[in-house]
Amino acid sequence: MRPLIPYSVMGFNRQFHLAIGILVVLQSWKVEDILAVYYATNPEQYNGIIPKWCLIDACYLVSLHIAKIPWLQATKLRTIFLISTAFIFNLSVFIVFSGLFVNMVFGNQFGKQTSIPQNRGNYISGEDNVMSIKDKYCVSYDMSSSTCQPELPTFKLSAMPIASKCAGHSEIGTTFIAIFEGAPPYVLDYIITKQNDNSTTVVERKREYVGRSRYILYCLPSSGGEYSYDFHSFSDLHHKYQTTQIAPIKQSVHPLPDAKFDFSLRRVLRTCPGEDISMDVDLCGTGPFELSWTHAGQIYSDKVEGSRYKIMLVPFSRAGHHVVSLVKIEDANGCVKDIDSPDFTIDVRSDRPTVSFNTNGENVRKVKITKDTATSLPIRLTGERPWPVTYRNVELGDNSKRTERFIDHNASI
Repeated sequence: MRPLIPYSVMGFNRQFHLAIGILVVLQSWKVEDILAVYYATNPEQYNGIIPKWCLIDACYLVSLHIAKIPWLQATKLRTIFLISTAFIFNLSVFIVFSGLFVNMVFGNQFGKQTSIPQNRGNYISGEDNVMSIKDKYCVSYDMSSSTCQPELPTFKLSAMPIASKCAGHSEIGTTFIAIFEGAPPYVLDYIITKQNDNSTTVVERKREYVGRSRYILYCLPSSGGEYSYDFHSFSDLHHKYQTTQIAPIKQSVHPLPDAKFDFSLRRVLRTCPGEDISMDVDLCGTGPFELSWTHAGQIYSDKVEGSRYKIMLVPFSRAGHHVVSLVKIEDANGCVKDIDSPDFTIDVRSDRPTVSFNTNGENVRKVKITKDTATSLPIRLTGERPWPVTYRNVELGDNSKRTERFIDHNASI
């Protein structure tokens, strides 16, 4: 059957997409009508919405039949699918509309209670006044006892210093217990600052998400100094950014000493015999420190003034697997701690990398080329890939130096 619109004017696929596009637009129109009923002050004016949409859908299906859209002619299953889609959507509209209509028109006549929807925009805390109310027959403006003052959430905080185990007069941090009253979940915002001589540094800005009324958190700074904990605001489900009215809590912190290797670059160091080796150590606590470490069965120690130290090892003369371990640290307060941190591993290779021209066993190999032409020189590499190789033209000197990276034992420059 030939369609009403010739394929020369609009192809098969475009006619198919046109039919589907019109269907989507009509269903979107239905959604708009549902929202109009939901927000209407007089829902009776929408009594004819269901017959209207049945008529529009019928006209749409008849129009597709008259236009002989090829998509409908291809198979009966597609026609049934299109009609079923419109029917199911109309049924959904009818069910939703019926519920809204009965609730809005007849709800108050049967003594049902009405609440203010809290999902229409942002709710602002404060006093709410009911100005008027109406049912199907009349409107009332005399509202006695119509004022509602929502109860604001509350926040309480208690702080307990954490004493040092080895120095009773020192504190290593604080335990905070927060008590919330309101509608969970809660959000707690606070700032940790540190006093440095004549300036104040923000150490951390934190936001805790809490799903219960009682919450415990621990603040354990990693370095010593004068700290301040400012719990400035909190929120619950309905009230945002309420001021805590709690003054900042100050504390002088002397944390327990600790040390660990800096593995930001590598955990295992591969090197060759005879090369200098060093490794970085991060320390925390109250300095100065005395740091002890072990290597090859011997214990070494040194005084450390700052929070970072570099361990220097003598060059290894033999190849193999070597391990350096941190053993113990003591801070300025006399607190001693046995260190339990990962070891630093050094893998000393048995041979050094080499590079040479590949002359097939000849002592000297000459390559003859014509003037102003280029050639490649074969090289042989040993060791572990990859190999950065630097070379130069003897006649041109250091100005001709170049560095290339190779991954094959047999390469050319």
